[in-house]
Amino acid sequence: MSKSEWEQLGKEMGMIEAPSCWGRPPRDISKYINGLKAEDCSNFLGHYMLPLIHGRVDDRSFTALQQLVLAMSLAVSYEIESNELQLIDSLLKQFSDWFYSTFYRRDYDHLQVCKYTIHALLHIPREIRNWGPASYFWQYAEVT
Repeated sequence: MSKSEWEQLGKEMGMIEAPSCWGRPPRDISKYINGLKAEDCSNFLGHYMLPLIHGRVDDRSFTALQQLVLAMSLAVSYEIESNELQLIDSLLKQFSDWFYSTFYRRDYDHLQVCKYTIHALLHIPREIRNWGPASYFWQYAEVT
């Protein structure tokens, strides 16, 4: 997305009148990205991102972000079946593959985009197997 599209998205986000049960009201992400709390990021991912970016990113990127949102939504469910855990694993691998092929591209000059948080996504299914649904051990509001 261009800078102006990102700023417009932020303005739209700042105008959302979200239910208070979702926690903190949304803020203009283009202005406050560095000051967001985990709850803000969780709400952005679970409630706001997909509708706000629809039509602003290419289809491949939108599909990858849908995979991430679905995986995170399943990960914080109160009960997770074995087939859902397999789906979470598959979705996160697909998202990770998209991320690295889109931003890193095995180019040393792009190495700085290889953040631990992207890699850590691949460990979520293992942690769910060890500890149960993420809603019981993650320390931010769940994505509903």
